[in-house]
Amino acid sequence: MRFSLRTLLIVVSVLGVIAALAGNKYRSRHRAYSIIESHNATIAGDDNEGALNTSIRALLPRELTDRVDRFRVRGEPLRGELLWAVRQFREVQEVIIVDTHVRAKDCMAVSHLPNVQKVSLHGCTMEPGCVVALCRNQSLQDLGLTFTNTIDSDCEHIARCKSITRLCLSGTMVTDVGLRAIAALPALSFLFISTDEITPAGVEAVIARHPTLVVHCYGPKRFEDDWARRIEQRYPRCKIHR
Repeated sequence: MRFSLRTLLIVVSVLGVIAALAGNKYRSRHRAYSIIESHNATIAGDDNEGALNTSIRALLPRELTDRVDRFRVRGEPLRGELLWAVRQFREVQEVIIVDTHVRAKDCMAVSHLPNVQKVSLHGCTMEPGCVVALCRNQSLQDLGLTFTNTIDSDCEHIARCKSITRLCLSGTMVTDVGLRAIAALPALSFLFISTDEITPAGVEAVIARHPTLVVHCYGPKRFEDDWARRIEQRYPRCKIHR
């Protein structure tokens, strides 16, 4: 098969563009890896690759082959050069921030990451506006705010993020008032709560709106077995774990 000079020039040009893009991606991600490794942060991807893909990846640098799904940082906020580094991995779907002070500005940056569907803040002190910023991401499916200073008014903002299916509020100051607010979430399937500030009536208010809900209750105050059995009899597809 013969190709004209024009066709060959087009092919060479296209290959040149691809090579340039790959070079830019390599340099950006190489720097991003270095920044992340210099902080108290980690990234992880899906290691479930086929044998052929694994063989190919072994021959190429990680900057061009790795798919990074999850980012985790402990003891420092996601901002500055660390935020820039995470943005180089557009495929990131999960962000975990542990034991640090979090600003609304930081949470807004997280919500703007293009493919994030799961965000977890654990043991963090949040400034006002953090929950509002996180819930601007209408693709968010899994929100964890465990052992944070989340309060009832935050639940009103969570209720506006209609995409949430899994919500973790263990170790927070949320009461029955907040539970009634999140009952408005149309797709809620899993709820994790602490029993310190809530009552069985508050939990039941959520279950009444979501009869197939799976509820995990943690904390020193143990709900009565008779109450749990009664709820599961009334809502046979509901599961309560204590």
